[in-house]
Amino acid sequence: MRTCHVWSAIDRGRIAVLSPGVAVNEKQMFDRISRILGEVERLLTDNDNASEAKERLLQAKRNLERINASIDEHRFNSIAAVLDQLLSIADAQAQPDGTLQAQSGSQSNGHIYQPVSVADHVTVCVYVCCSTGRRGRPRLEIPFEQLRYLYEKGYSAKRMAQHFKCSVAAVYKLLYQHGMKMRQRYTNMSEEDLTAIITNLSKQHPNSGTEMINGYLRSQGILVPRQKIRSMLRTADPVGTASRWGRTVARRTYFVPTPNSLWHIDGHMKLIRWGFVTHGGIDGYSRMVVYLNCSTTNQADVVQRSFVQAAKRYGLPSRVRSDYGSENIDVALLMNLLRGSGRGSHITGQSVHNERIERLWRDVHKDVTSTFYKEFYKLEDNDLLHIDSPTEMFALKFVYLDEINQLLEQFRNGWNSHKIRTEQSRTPHQIWLDGFLENTNSTATVVREMFQEEDDNLEAKLCSLLEANDEEGSEQTVGRTVSMDGVDSHSIEGLDNDQMQQLRNAVDNTNGGSKLKYRRCVTILNEMLR
Repeated sequence: MRTCHVWSAIDRGRIAVLSPGVAVNEKQMFDRISRILGEVERLLTDNDNASEAKERLLQAKRNLERINASIDEHRFNSIAAVLDQLLSIADAQAQPDGTLQAQSGSQSNGHIYQPVSVADHVTVCVYVCCSTGRRGRPRLEIPFEQLRYLYEKGYSAKRMAQHFKCSVAAVYKLLYQHGMKMRQRYTNMSEEDLTAIITNLSKQHPNSGTEMINGYLRSQGILVPRQKIRSMLRTADPVGTASRWGRTVARRTYFVPTPNSLWHIDGHMKLIRWGFVTHGGIDGYSRMVVYLNCSTTNQADVVQRSFVQAAKRYGLPSRVRSDYGSENIDVALLMNLLRGSGRGSHITGQSVHNERIERLWRDVHKDVTSTFYKEFYKLEDNDLLHIDSPTEMFALKFVYLDEINQLLEQFRNGWNSHKIRTEQSRTPHQIWLDGFLENTNSTATVVREMFQEEDDNLEAKLCSLLEANDEEGSEQTVGRTVSMDGVDSHSIEGLDNDQMQQLRNAVDNTNGGSKLKYRRCVTILNEMLR
């Protein structure tokens, strides 16, 4: 019997029923529903009266439907969701054996394990404690898959204990039983190899500190103590380490209720002089970067293509915030189609109010784009690059675009794996996952969508919405963004596909850095275009 879940559901129902703003003629009906909830609380504490509790709940639903037209939609949905949850509990208790059974999943010693799919192809188990008919608390049994998943994601024993509602000692005991020891999570690597990796990362990201370097290592599956990283980084880059201590950031309070409640999207124009635009999106709750890539255009279809790919991977957000740029118009159309208009599905405002993504751009420029910013200006100073030359600008994009995207993806993985001091040293990915696991009983749309299986994918939803709305021009706008192609391709007049392939092979086979590849690409282009 899920007594604790019954009480929490009834409490939520009473809060929704007794909230202010109810008309006098509706107050009597709400009082009747509140009395029914009180009777259900008494009936569900006894398994023998589950059938009677179900009848009372059905009566409450009929009463609620009578006043549907005269109350606001939010209040109606809140009360209806509570009644549906109580009905599911009553149905389970009304079974012949008197115990709660899950339609799918496994049961052992009073615990039901319900496997649910979380975004990014991750499956975890949400367990519910049930009565076994014996005295005392049921024995805790945790699925090995969930224990191993949290262990591999770098969760501490304390954080695991908070999820499983048990003691830290019990988590340590379970880990040892499966041969997983917290101290043995660190990667067995020689000092020379680790020093070489950290030195290489420090050269690629000269402005990154200890936590970001640790995030880069974790994204590559390398776990080492933070003190060792700090010591090696101090040895590899003493000047950079000293300069980072002098930079501080003033922090403000930010709040949204759950992950995927609000995504912040924007474009970064530090490299716009050379035709590169960085597009990014970040989850406001967890600060997890959902997409980050570079392209050579700032058109709306490119932004929406990146947004759709992120939504397929992490789930569709409830709301999106952006500035007034025209490149966000397709995302605004998509959000209003999928989430509805008139509820703030797409919020626009000044860039200074889009703080999550604007704060991210500081780190993106510090760790990634500043390197290319200085290198491109150096090419101009050395008379190797002229922005009014189509051939040289094409060669620059042809050589550097893939490298920029590679470093941006490395930054995204590293950022999502680095620990945040003000969040109990959790990573953005851990904060995002914790937000869903701690709100499994929430009625929020994004939480319910994350823990339910859906047959229709995002493209199918878009097609069905286009058919339903039948808006002129919408089919062309959304249809071109549903295709999951990569960044836009580049072409130059006078070159066919075979020549483009020859150019690609010649550049890839050039030994040396990107600067040498760029000069080689310019030389070959000039020869082809003669």
